[in-house]
Amino acid sequence: MRNDDTHGVLRLTLHDDRYDWTFVPVSGKTFTDSGSSSCHSAEAEPEPAPAGRYPVRGVIDRDLSSTGFDDLARLGFNYIDSTPSNVNTVTGGLKGLVWAGDYDNGTCDWEVSDSTLISEVTEHRDNPKVGAWFISDEPDPFACSKAYAQHDTRVDLMKSIDPDGPVLIVLDSNSGQQSLHQMAKWAPNGDIFGMDPYTCHQGAGTCAFGWIDRLAAEADRVGMRYWANGAGVR
Repeated sequence: MRNDDTHGVLRLTLHDDRYDWTFVPVSGKTFTDSGSSSCHSAEAEPEPAPAGRYPVRGVIDRDLSSTGFDDLARLGFNYIDSTPSNVNTVTGGLKGLVWAGDYDNGTCDWEVSDSTLISEVTEHRDNPKVGAWFISDEPDPFACSKAYAQHDTRVDLMKSIDPDGPVLIVLDSNSGQQSLHQMAKWAPNGDIFGMDPYTCHQGAGTCAFGWIDRLAAEADRVGMRYWANGAGVR
């Protein structure tokens, strides 16, 4: 039904499981319309809905200077930067991106020992506040030949404690063909992979947005579950 020359209001009559609606025209107009529909299930309180079609939107920011996590949820984020010590502070349906220490490309080893990691994961096993364990930010397998195997071993260790806890690894997405080549070898090592292409370089004058498509196409080809980080300018 369409009418573009009649102003009016929509009157709603609300019931426990349905609603009735009627378009009431302004005085002097005769067009009207009405109907009814069932309500969506309200059995469980929904988590903050992410913007668009993506079920997970994480933010590396815990600025709580105004209204705290409510601000982040309103912006469409539902996974919040966290550590094992503060993940339980996230509120509502929000979850934590729990930083569990990094992989050091200089020493080709982990910054957090296995014993510490075991303690942290054990403490938070099955914790509904943990959205994902973030274990590595841009590991370099070209500088550290054992990086793939080391990540595989660490993920297996974490899964032996918390089988349902997703593991996130953020990959270097700015080294051209090297970034593309490593994806197939990383794919079996984690549950979720972040990509952080810096498409707009200062002073370059143009932005290489096509690079995002190439990264996504390769991630799709090798069967990666991935998301893009929001750092777009270097």
